[in-house]
Amino acid sequence: MKYLNKIKHSLPLLLDNIEKEIRNDESISFLISETQLNNLITEQKALLIKYFEYYHHNIDEKLCWHFYKDANVPFLLIYKSLQLLKVEIMNELLLQTDNKVEVLKVSNDINNLLNLIAKIYIRKEIDKPFSSLHKFQNYLLFRTHVMWYERIIKAIRKDDLSLFPLFSSLECDFSKYLEYPESLMICIDLNLCKQLHDLHHIVHKNANIFYLYYKKEEYYQAYLAYKELEKVINIFTSTLMELYFQAYNNLEENFFRLLESFLYQKKHVYLTMIDIKGLKKLNARYGEANINTILENISISLQNTIDKQASHMLLIKGVTANYYMMSIELESEEYLNIHKDIYAVVNQTYQNNGKSIPVESSVVSLNLLGFHGKTSDDFIKLMHRLKFESLSQAKKSYHIESKKECIRLVNWLEDSYKNLDFIIQKLEEEEIEAVFQPIYNIKENKLEVVEALARIRDGKKLIPAGVFIDQVIAIDKDALLDSLMLKDLIKKREKIFKAAKILFVNLSFKSLFNEEFKQQFEKFIEVYKNDIVVFELTEQSLIENIDVIEKMYAKYGFHFAVDDFGSGYSSLKLVSDLAKRGLLKVLKMDGTLIEELASDEQNQKIVKVIAELSNIMELVSVAEYIETEEVFNLVKTYNITYAQGFHLSKPKEIDELLIEKLNE
Repeated sequence: MKYLNKIKHSLPLLLDNIEKEIRNDESISFLISETQLNNLITEQKALLIKYFEYYHHNIDEKLCWHFYKDANVPFLLIYKSLQLLKVEIMNELLLQTDNKVEVLKVSNDINNLLNLIAKIYIRKEIDKPFSSLHKFQNYLLFRTHVMWYERIIKAIRKDDLSLFPLFSSLECDFSKYLEYPESLMICIDLNLCKQLHDLHHIVHKNANIFYLYYKKEEYYQAYLAYKELEKVINIFTSTLMELYFQAYNNLEENFFRLLESFLYQKKHVYLTMIDIKGLKKLNARYGEANINTILENISISLQNTIDKQASHMLLIKGVTANYYMMSIELESEEYLNIHKDIYAVVNQTYQNNGKSIPVESSVVSLNLLGFHGKTSDDFIKLMHRLKFESLSQAKKSYHIESKKECIRLVNWLEDSYKNLDFIIQKLEEEEIEAVFQPIYNIKENKLEVVEALARIRDGKKLIPAGVFIDQVIAIDKDALLDSLMLKDLIKKREKIFKAAKILFVNLSFKSLFNEEFKQQFEKFIEVYKNDIVVFELTEQSLIENIDVIEKMYAKYGFHFAVDDFGSGYSSLKLVSDLAKRGLLKVLKMDGTLIEELASDEQNQKIVKVIAELSNIMELVSVAEYIETEEVFNLVKTYNITYAQGFHLSKPKEIDELLIEKLNE
């Protein structure tokens, strides 16, 4: 590098010129303060002068590393300085020589130096991503990427790219872990989860781009790719932290929401409750600090026990019990072995600060096959019932598996909600709410109609009408129930018609003769006068109250649907007459016809005939009780207008339904 001798004496002046340009750059002030800038310029000058004193033939990587590894200088400033230096040296040489090759060599040498410094900066900064996430590293979705990134650090530190984890986002364990119960529980916010998927793909894409540049020894480009990788990892981890924060902020509630979802998907689920006996006494006797240490050790041991089955199991700290655990799609023997291991962890003597502290706990578990449709409040109530039974039988470990025992518990649970005092209290307190079952246009696969269904609100739980309706009728409170339903529908009108075009409402003719109901009905009519509302009547109600239907239609203009059509009451001639006069608009087929459709050829023939009759009479047809994909596929071949059932969607609260609609 002969040109170095020519510029050696003028180098300080060149660096002074560079300093002036840097100080005149307003963008630099956004990066650092005036004091920092003074220190950085002084340090940068010293580094470059010292470097050129030793820099004679080849770039010395060790020397560069020694100069730059501890330099508190942003790479952007070094890059700008070297670019300015390149221009200054080239201009100076042009004044001293006409050797263009030597002048152009300056550009190549400075670029090589910049390339080497970029490599040093990569090695300096490579451990920044994930470095502040130590407290999150035990969470499943963090753990997999921390381990992945540690391999990248190792590959760069050792300068051995054979250690680099080069694979796509689809090949990453993260994609597999997204199906684990812990991941499914945290993915409550669908928008954030979609963003997480996209970010995960970008993280791996940027990592692989970084690898390619680094392998080609294009370190400056590799550094830029690394900074992009660092940025997207920060966004990725922030999104992941937000998901974990949301989930763990209401941990028990989200745990049971996931449990309900698995049951809705008809998965085989075991639920376990672990409750440590006499914590207050243990704290008083051994000290709260000692007990907290033991509880932390118990948590770690419990998690270690189920880690081998993380794809099937989830353990949380609870509010209504010390711990809850679920397992999904595990064989009975496999689950019972884990149950025994769990019991051993929470029933033993622990040592802490020289003290022997005996821990005793109840461990109760339940096979949830047959508990479809139950809610978190139900499960909490059931598990505490099992704990009571286990204590009364002096059994610390208690597991319910048999169908007979499960039926007994279901009956016990339903009996608790059928209590007349409970029902009367809820009616008097107006704890009645409407939920809505989506009804889909079969041809367009689109939600167009919702059916309003009555529920009793009991804390967080909404109790289905099937549990209490017989008792309501028996105590002659059906008109009150219907009035409260209409009152709730008035409150929710605006949201209902953001989610759907048409509202179906079940109507009891008995209520029409109740004065209080009539008043509420008039208010409902006034609010809904410009909307499409269809009142559902059973076939028997239709036959017995034809005069009332005609008067209501004449007065209000609302249309009607025949519910349970095909159950045997109706006259086809009467249905045809009502259809011709415009009173009747909808036929809802008897659910028993649809439920057994796949296995009963006679039902298939009846459903086809009803569908054809509906089309002839220009009526909308609805197939209820769509519980399986097989039945749904059959219904789609019969030219039926609408379909509803748990296979398509369970009844939902209006806010939940509206959010889903908006997300679509």
